[in-house]
Amino acid sequence: MQLLSVDLPSAIKKGESNIAKELRGQKDDTLRVRLLDALAFPEMHERRNMIEGRITDFGDTYRWIFYPPPRNDDYKHHGFVDWLRGDQSIFWVGGKPGSGKSSLMEYICQNLQAGQVGSDHLAAWAAPHPVRVLSFWFFRPATTRLLKSLEGLWRSLCHQNLVGDDNLLRKI
Repeated sequence: MQLLSVDLPSAIKKGESNIAKELRGQKDDTLRVRLLDALAFPEMHERRNMIEGRITDFGDTYRWIFYPPPRNDDYKHHGFVDWLRGDQSIFWVGGKPGSGKSSLMEYICQNLQAGQVGSDHLAAWAAPHPVRVLSFWFFRPATTRLLKSLEGLWRSLCHQNLVGDDNLLRKI
């Protein structure tokens, strides 16, 4: 028969310490979930889902954005790839309602994901830092204020950033 020698007060204190750590961890997790819930709003992905629902295959329709044709007198070079690799601040996409601006942006976002045609350009710009692609579609005719406001933009981008980076979320 073997007897175990246990320092009962130390064991209790250690057990309390482990329980306290566990409770703090649960409290931190609860706070993180509450933060993400506070940033999210039900319509956050509504516009993007509308665009994705309409377009399942872009084919070569927007290929020109990453592979511009050779320059000639009839073609005005848009310089998107140069902009993507460079340090200019804004690349403006404009057009009439229904002309395909949102569809173009969806195509660009899809092709900036890792392993896609645009990701190398973005990685070259960001090097040596990692790349995260966040998106928000303003939608003027939206019935929800957050889809057409800066508050909606910031909440959506913060939510995407925190959901995609556990280390950042733990620091908050």
